[in-house]
Amino acid sequence: MRLHFFRAMTRPRNPIAGTSYLLTRRCVQRQFLLLPSDAANNLFRFVLAYAARKFPVAVHTACVMSNHFHLVVTDPAEHLSDFMHRIDMLLGRALNAHYRRGESIFAQGSYSPVKLVDGDDALEKMVYVLANPVEAGLVARGDDWPGVRSAPARMGKRETIHRPNFFFRKKGPTPEAATLLFTKPPGFEGETEEEFARRLEAAVEVHEESIRQRFRERKRKFMGPKRVLSQSRNDFPRIHERRGNLNPRVACRDKWRRIAALQANRRFLEDYRIALKEFRARLKRGSEDALEVIFPKGTYWMRVHYGVRCESAPVPAPS
Repeated sequence: MRLHFFRAMTRPRNPIAGTSYLLTRRCVQRQFLLLPSDAANNLFRFVLAYAARKFPVAVHTACVMSNHFHLVVTDPAEHLSDFMHRIDMLLGRALNAHYRRGESIFAQGSYSPVKLVDGDDALEKMVYVLANPVEAGLVARGDDWPGVRSAPARMGKRETIHRPNFFFRKKGPTPEAATLLFTKPPGFEGETEEEFARRLEAAVEVHEESIRQRFRERKRKFMGPKRVLSQSRNDFPRIHERRGNLNPRVACRDKWRRIAALQANRRFLEDYRIALKEFRARLKRGSEDALEVIFPKGTYWMRVHYGVRCESAPVPAPS
């Protein structure tokens, strides 16, 4: 048995089947590289639909701001990392080709997957995502946002997105079209898609109205769609980004369930580090049984790239 030497890795990820997430990805230097346009909007929709089909992930809501995007998804079979990798790769390469630029589109370390413990937590984050353009002071109503934003009224309705006419080869591996579908998250099985959509739309309207009221009290105005579209892709927010903020891993309104989820994350990290230490020790001794070390359930990188054994881990989908 021969294994290549591997570098020290970042914090290990432990995708567990059936978990919902709030996903965030930010552009390099906070530049407006995702600034709304017909080309950028269609590209994101196509890439999202294609990635969700290739690595089955249920997409509940999406909002693409000028320099970052949010998704709320559920990962039924531990494909989240492949799903996000495909989105990052295709978006980055296609936008670079379209803008005739090089280097990265997304900032290193800006990917944030926050686990959502139950349906109410997913609903809360969906409201947050859809109200993001209003919270940022860009438009007075989320429906006015000129970028990609999954309107609650589209919940459960399939939309065919055609492949962009740039970057992608006509006879390449990507299809000519992909179907984009937003669905309700787990926890609302007693409601139809239409009923959940009405619940979501009402919650978004209440939240947006509270934001507008705050703006009125402070005598602040919204930028408006025209000013948003007049910005340069090379520009960035003038408000200084605060550093050193907490980077949450779990979101849950219930205190004790949140504590339980955090403890589960901590146990995973402890078990992972013990397994990794033993794995490295066996490699160093030249032992042939390094791959017999059992890693905790949810281990992704070591399972996919080194074939280690895990507790009740499914076989990863082909890339």
